[in-house]
Amino acid sequence: SRAVLETAKALDFRPDIIHAQDWQTGLIPAYLKTVYRIDAFFIPTATVFTIHNIAYQGLFPKNTLFHAGFSWADFTPDGLEFYDQMNFLKAGLAYATILNTVSPAYAQEVQTTNAYGRGMEGLLQKRTKDFFGILNGIDLKEWNPAKDPLIPHPFTAKRLEPRALDKAELQRISRLTEDPRAPILGMVSRLDPQKGFDILLDIVEEFLRDGVQISVLGQGERSYLATLRLLARKYPHQASVSSNFNEPLAHKIYAGCDIFLMPSRFEPCGLGQMIALRYGAVPVVTPTGGLKDTVTPFDPQARKGLGFVSTEIGTPAYRQALLNAVRLYRWAPDVWKKLMGRGMACSFGWEQSVEKYLEIYRLALSRKQHSSPD
Repeated sequence: SRAVLETAKALDFRPDIIHAQDWQTGLIPAYLKTVYRIDAFFIPTATVFTIHNIAYQGLFPKNTLFHAGFSWADFTPDGLEFYDQMNFLKAGLAYATILNTVSPAYAQEVQTTNAYGRGMEGLLQKRTKDFFGILNGIDLKEWNPAKDPLIPHPFTAKRLEPRALDKAELQRISRLTEDPRAPILGMVSRLDPQKGFDILLDIVEEFLRDGVQISVLGQGERSYLATLRLLARKYPHQASVSSNFNEPLAHKIYAGCDIFLMPSRFEPCGLGQMIALRYGAVPVVTPTGGLKDTVTPFDPQARKGLGFVSTEIGTPAYRQALLNAVRLYRWAPDVWKKLMGRGMACSFGWEQSVEKYLEIYRLALSRKQHSSPD
């Protein structure tokens, strides 16, 4: 982080804004407000600091303070100190001109309780006027079912028939029974408690016994992977799990599954639900973070909405949401097809987000220009 600043000086590149991301770069705003406070080179430079997941904070022993070039004067509850350790994420949050995170709902959540804010909720409440939620986007060229080279049968919302062939291909490569009527659940995810795998594992066997299929791609906690593999052995023609890094399979799951699962306990933004919607897979999600911002609940009366959202985060509520999705898939195919079409019509590209980032860049410059000199 210090090399970033020294390199800028060596190149005579005076940045208007330094946009730092996550704990790995959290020291940059702190350096500018402490070690480089009287360095005339950086007087006009504002900082923007983005949190992608507040659970990852970069905690180190307090003697790291001296290795990094700070002093005891910086080791305070309003600065770098966090329960007698040095916290790199907190450095960014305490010293950056403007803060943001990757969805509006997550920005609200991390200011509420320790469960969401992980100890940063008080600091973020103090800085709430400087803190913004901007939804992430996806690469619409990479994730385009009409031109995706990694799926065998490209399709569009107006030409949906080839998607049935992609479903059959997913069943074939996942060694599932090739049954067009069987609903396939898909999941592409880290195997992590954050992603709600405990919720999934509590309920998935019930759905397998009912003839539902599932294809999971992910790496992470060994206990989750072991349980998934046990299920795959018990239901070899209905459950498949892959733990290798396999981008072609990820694309095939999005293109071939009927229902995409995201039972997250918290989700700063989430890209999986956006990709799933674009590929015609209906998401079943929990009401948190970016999932809440992107998946409007299906309304059976008004026939509106994009997916199924559990009423709360937990096993019974998520089970009911998934049950509702499976029933609609089986008993109302015309309604399901329209639900798919609404999702595919959504655009989660970067255009709107870029405009919002430009707004907070302008705000950062304005705040810096009007701030009193140290």
